[in-house]
Amino acid sequence: MFLKFEFPENMHGGLLSHNFIISILLAPILEEYIYRYVIFEKLSEEFSLVLSILITSFLFSLMHSDLNGFLGYFFVSVVLTYLYSISKNLWLNIIFHSGFNVLSYLTVFQEYELKQLTALLWLTFFIISAIGLFAIFKKLKLVTSD
Repeated sequence: MFLKFEFPENMHGGLLSHNFIISILLAPILEEYIYRYVIFEKLSEEFSLVLSILITSFLFSLMHSDLNGFLGYFFVSVVLTYLYSISKNLWLNIIFHSGFNVLSYLTVFQEYELKQLTALLWLTFFIISAIGLFAIFKKLKLVTSD
């Protein structure tokens, strides 16, 4: 399967379970801070933009410890890291990451299996949404672009 996002079985405790709250609030804040603000920023001081994005995304994917979903996490991280590199706004990433986790959680919660076409549509939606959010934040002057 192209993209496969799996969550532990205990995540099926309901929409307001601890795991759901953690995955939409705490995880995006911590992961975006660690992988975009700390790791990516440090790597970008030493390496090119592309290499910094690829290394950050590789580490982000490894952290999720899901071999089946490695490529999915990698592509999501590439988009999030690039978005951060142009916006320098961590909140934009946190909002988007949180929304993505909600969609992923609901997909699993409803026991809806992602097919390749659906996964590609998700990825397309993800990229278009990231661009749209960036444009909105730029218009509101919450981000700058050089």
